[in-house]
Amino acid sequence: MCSRILLVLLFFWGSFLNAQTASSSRIVWLSDPDASIESLLREFEVANEIHAPMGLWEISPRKEFADYTNIAGDRYWENLKEVRYVGINRKVTKRVAPNDAFYGNQPYLGHIGLEYVWNHQKNGVNINGDTLVVAYIDDGADTSHPDLVGNLYINKNEIPWNGVDDDENGYIDDYRGWNSGEKSPAVFSDVSVIDGHGTNVAGVIGARGNNNKGVSGVNWHIKVLPINTYPNNLLNVESAVIRALVYAFKQKQHYLNSNKGKGINIVALNMSLGMDNAFPADAEYWCALFDSLGSVGIWSYNATTNRNVDVGINGDIPTLCKSKYLISVNASTINDEHYSSGFSDSFVELAAPGVNIYTTMPVSFEATKPYSTETGTSFSSPVVAGISALIESMACSYYIALKDTQPIRAMEVWRTWMRNSVAKSTSLKDKTSWGGRIDAAKLFESMAEWCAQNDATYLGQEKEKPVSVWNLFPNPSSSNINYWSNQDGILTFYDLLGREYGSFIIKKGQAEVTFNGVVGVYIAVFKGVDGSVHKKIQNILSR
Repeated sequence: MCSRILLVLLFFWGSFLNAQTASSSRIVWLSDPDASIESLLREFEVANEIHAPMGLWEISPRKEFADYTNIAGDRYWENLKEVRYVGINRKVTKRVAPNDAFYGNQPYLGHIGLEYVWNHQKNGVNINGDTLVVAYIDDGADTSHPDLVGNLYINKNEIPWNGVDDDENGYIDDYRGWNSGEKSPAVFSDVSVIDGHGTNVAGVIGARGNNNKGVSGVNWHIKVLPINTYPNNLLNVESAVIRALVYAFKQKQHYLNSNKGKGINIVALNMSLGMDNAFPADAEYWCALFDSLGSVGIWSYNATTNRNVDVGINGDIPTLCKSKYLISVNASTINDEHYSSGFSDSFVELAAPGVNIYTTMPVSFEATKPYSTETGTSFSSPVVAGISALIESMACSYYIALKDTQPIRAMEVWRTWMRNSVAKSTSLKDKTSWGGRIDAAKLFESMAEWCAQNDATYLGQEKEKPVSVWNLFPNPSSSNINYWSNQDGILTFYDLLGREYGSFIIKKGQAEVTFNGVVGVYIAVFKGVDGSVHKKIQNILSR
């Protein structure tokens, strides 16, 4: 009798665990973003918006059909011609490796040239005084940690916990960031203390440095924005990751469209999570969103899997995304050797220290000394993201102006700087496409050399600026936009999904065009009579 009862209990316990880990919803990507999702729903289903302009929706059973499991197993959505992609909310794993023994200092920071670069830092703002923000998608952050409180971002345009979207950015009470898993402002939740992963990452990016306590982050004074992407029940994480990417994009877009008065000036985004064994064909919308982030001047930095595999063969998302605005990072040791993690000479750009990284952890773990030693790519990627924002804070006026008016061109310049920053290593030669690990001093020198050549005010040198082929101004603008061109050509406007919104015949010289589009961010493409193609981002504030 006892054995039979035990078997029954084990059966129901196993069923309970399966219910906690199985996804009850799907992600649907419509072929036509303007198509009606409601017309495709069945009576027991409900659609939740992920990113409607892109045609991304989450399809779930209605509450009264919560136990209906066939939604994740039938072929209805796969067979609809209106659907470009459909799949269950897949498991998204953090890039975590087990802790090593306690390690009381941070030798890797000096090893990658930060002691030199810190001498030139500008307190987390660029040369124009604009606050720079590094966002990261993870499981939140302990907002009470003494080594983080001074650097965690606060949305001063939002009144906390009043239930009102005060800054009109589409999110209520996002005073400290956003929880895309729960769709709430709770950036520090029960999930945040399971292993403290998000607080670990925050400390790597921006634990307050030179303050006589705790540890030093890569960036002493940067603002760090946590986006908590894990729901309390740990289900349906993939859609939450997409919401997190969209949140970052919308905040930067809001910043640009409000003439820097609202929104968030996110310059780098860290992702220490991803999907093992996945390929771009499995997650095209992930990859497309990195292009969107890049179009508004956000660099994305991604931790590869902690599995020691060739990701080009075995798969890894977002590492395999081909976006020019995504840089993938694996782990290296203090001796610049590849440390057990995903590798590729085609898809992983560079390495960064990822062994014995001493960083912050939630205060609830150890109130008197809330720090721990961590290992894995989760802590390599934020090293690079933090350095990225650190160098941007030192960049010259010409580069910042280029990023404000031609962010795509600026991103191309930045990628060249990043490639030049790599310290070559025999061990990393075939494990990364750039052949080595990040070196902050070399990145600083690459930036300084470019600025000295292109900015007449940088270092007090009189340098001739490159001659423009064409220009649009002002930016942001109303629907009336001025242009200047040194040749005839065609000017076409596209939205961020690549849809054409208007085309104009351009004559050499200066004139005005009227672009009767909708308010938002557009890509302006000028094709000159000489066959050259030039692109700029244009912000339209009003009609």
